[in-house]
Amino acid sequence: MIGSYNGMDTPRQVVKRRRDPRLANLLGALSIGISDGIYESTAVAAGLDGVASAALVALLDFVPSGSVRTLSQVVGLTHSGAVRVVDRLVAEGLVTRGSSVDARSRSITLTTRGVRLAHQVRAARERVVNRVLEHLTASERATLSPLCERLVASITEERLEQRNAGVTPAGGALCRICDFGACGRPIGICPAAETVAKFRARQP
Repeated sequence: MIGSYNGMDTPRQVVKRRRDPRLANLLGALSIGISDGIYESTAVAAGLDGVASAALVALLDFVPSGSVRTLSQVVGLTHSGAVRVVDRLVAEGLVTRGSSVDARSRSITLTTRGVRLAHQVRAARERVVNRVLEHLTASERATLSPLCERLVASITEERLEQRNAGVTPAGGALCRICDFGACGRPIGICPAAETVAKFRARQP
């Protein structure tokens, strides 16, 4: 666990590492700045609000041909909220509903136009983050990558614990607008996917 006592630091040093108001404030400001940029750029790229844009990208990799129920969990909406988003995407010609006896389990699939727009939204997200990373050297990026992996794993673990306790994490799935190819999920190096697999293996 990040910040845990490793036998080398004194307890006081561990407490200091856990309580760093300035670092917490800087990281909080950075998170908000990146989040605001992503929300704005993805909404502009799609011509839709942030939630609908996230739904498009989620249907690209995370839940292709998923149901409204699954999509609602991924993007952090109530079922009725997800139905309204899907209705809008259908009206825009971006998704289609599959046939099913049970409307709640009817599959939602991106149209060709929806796939193209989802890729544009994801590319807009990448550009926002890359503009921030441009201020770092290659060496600094190499240092930052494993730190981000640890933090993503830590946040994923926390969200899994919340779900086990019957609490839906705010915003839905952490990876809802991720690029699965970029994170390495297909080859087994995604920190979130690895954490989920380990967590499930520990469950009775």
